[in-house]
Amino acid sequence: MNVTRMLQVTLLLFGVLCVAGRTIAQVVAVPDAERAAKIYMTAFFHGDLQTAASLTHPETLDSIRSSLLGDLAKTNDKTGKPVTPADFGLELSLDEIHKLSAEAIYVAMLEADHKRYPAMFEAMKQTQVEVLSSQITPDGKAIVRLKIITPTRTSTSSQDSGLMLRLSNSQWKVLGNAQ
Repeated sequence: MNVTRMLQVTLLLFGVLCVAGRTIAQVVAVPDAERAAKIYMTAFFHGDLQTAASLTHPETLDSIRSSLLGDLAKTNDKTGKPVTPADFGLELSLDEIHKLSAEAIYVAMLEADHKRYPAMFEAMKQTQVEVLSSQITPDGKAIVRLKIITPTRTSTSSQDSGLMLRLSNSQWKVLGNAQ
């Protein structure tokens, strides 16, 4: 075999191994992403807000924090007065909020919602989450499709939902809802 032919075969084998390696990595990644998505959604619905926050991607947490701080710098259109933490159901001062981490703000906002809407929160605790499907996108994100099952007084309702996840420090974290 001449050198040119040997080089062609070597490059072809290298290409096949790269594609196979990526496919194997994706197959391994999918169950981990599915597990993270299911744990996140179950924790979110059942009120384990620390777990939900720990499985939220840092970029998402930072975005939530920035959005809240931006809203708190505005004026209420209806009253003309500054927006306050109480407008979000938060029992914290503006100074206290500025000192909180993004994860702590996420938890505080969800806890405030639970206090404002206790009946809804109680219903959420009965929710079950099942994984329907998942895939890894070309840019390395995971899309996990879920079935959210909520019992009602007379029956059970279900709704399909999806989460987008991305690795952060070797752990799948929720970026947000998948389209």
